[in-house]
Amino acid sequence: MTVSAIILAAGRSSRFADGHKLLATLDGVPLIRRAILCLDQSIDVSDIVVVVPTDCDALQSAGGAGRWRYVVNAHAAGGLSTSLRCGIAALDADSCGALVALADMPFVRPHLINDLTAAFITHGCNKIVYPVDADGVQGHPVVWPRSMFAELDALSGDQGGKNILQLNARLCHGVRLTGDSAPGHDAQANRAMSDQAVFDIDTVEDLNRARQRDY
Repeated sequence: MTVSAIILAAGRSSRFADGHKLLATLDGVPLIRRAILCLDQSIDVSDIVVVVPTDCDALQSAGGAGRWRYVVNAHAAGGLSTSLRCGIAALDADSCGALVALADMPFVRPHLINDLTAAFITHGCNKIVYPVDADGVQGHPVVWPRSMFAELDALSGDQGGKNILQLNARLCHGVRLTGDSAPGHDAQANRAMSDQAVFDIDTVEDLNRARQRDY
């Protein structure tokens, strides 16, 4: 069984005051490339689709070349749902599911991706799998079974899959962030665990906070 990945990178970056946020660097690496390389290092992800807008030359240059594919969403102005639809349409037909990742989450690590895909495969590729923090709060990325693609495809506007999750609670499986609030972990370590699944960059201030993190 194989799992594909969709990296959503076609947003307008309208809240970022200094150019396009995915071209900004963290530890010398553009955010879009960090997202791509994280998925590239995962042991269970067989196919990587990066959804970008029409004016994507700079993003593709920053992301670089590799086993991933760039897919242009000509309707990106229509919101997040259009990028989901574009990504799903481009997936490998043999994939049993798709891990949907946001390109602006710089602290997602390959081991988190591996934990999510392993849980997805263990459950027969029939569950919606996502990370949860110590309080059970859902984070990202989310792995969707192929059986849910039609519902994702039917979304409109700037919707993600939150409502679908709520309507299909019996299919949901949360994966505890490794080490979250575990004995022997200090506050910084626990924050690092949580940031993997919840920290995203929308503004220059967010980027500055990310640059101050020591992990």
